[in-house]
Amino acid sequence: MQKFLKGVPLLELHPSLNNRSKIDHMIATKCHAEHPYGQDIMGVAYMLLKQQQENELDQYIRTILKFAV
Repeated sequence: MQKFLKGVPLLELHPSLNNRSKIDHMIATKCHAEHPYGQDIMGVAYMLLKQQQENELDQYIRTILKFAV
């Protein structure tokens, strides 16, 4: 985050950003927007279905295989 802000302290951007809980909430909101089903198997399955619906050419997830344990 320091690299993105180029060394500017958060307090100088806005006084409310000095509160750690607000920053944690902003990060959690962004993560939930990018990964609505998390980053476990449900999240991977969601990303695969989303990629197939959008017909992306450079898919990050190509297949999901289930192995018997």
